[in-house]
Amino acid sequence: MAQYVNQKWGKANILVNCIGMTKIVPYDRLDQLTEDDFAKIFAVNVTAPYLAVQAFESLLRSSSNSAIVNVSSISAMNGYGSSIAYSASKGGLNTLTLALAQALAPNVRVNAVCPGFIDSSWWEESTAKDVEKYKSLVKSVKERSLLNQVIKPDDVAEVIVNIIKSSRMTGELIRIDSGAHLSGSHNTYTT
Repeated sequence: MAQYVNQKWGKANILVNCIGMTKIVPYDRLDQLTEDDFAKIFAVNVTAPYLAVQAFESLLRSSSNSAIVNVSSISAMNGYGSSIAYSASKGGLNTLTLALAQALAPNVRVNAVCPGFIDSSWWEESTAKDVEKYKSLVKSVKERSLLNQVIKPDDVAEVIVNIIKSSRMTGELIRIDSGAHLSGSHNTYTT
């Protein structure tokens, strides 16, 4: 991909690492997460974004006002999510974001967006197309948010665009969850 961008444009201004995987496992079931699960989840959620940055580094440095945005998760901040391995990997991605912000400054800005629950087809599919279960999940998340709203993919995209436009921002982890983190309830979505 980096070679194609180099041949076509000779530089890159923006890199968005929007990749992730999980294995949904209740937190109290440590026996259901294997070493292989951790390795796969970390390979996708932490190593792959790093390798993408590595591949695009020279192209980003050759552009002015370049930006990298990593798509992380609120679970990196609160320790709750689809599994312990997922939360830990997104915590690793946040730390990677901070380290890369230092390593690539002043030429390239590096930030992360950390969404909470996103009302998307991924969650629908994760609930095995159980429409009632999915509706119940969305309702629960909505009720726990201060804005009484659920995040949609377009909301995350809007934050990413704003981060890219913010030419004086680097090393930031931007949370978007409609204020659910202030509600005092755990945001675990494994049920």
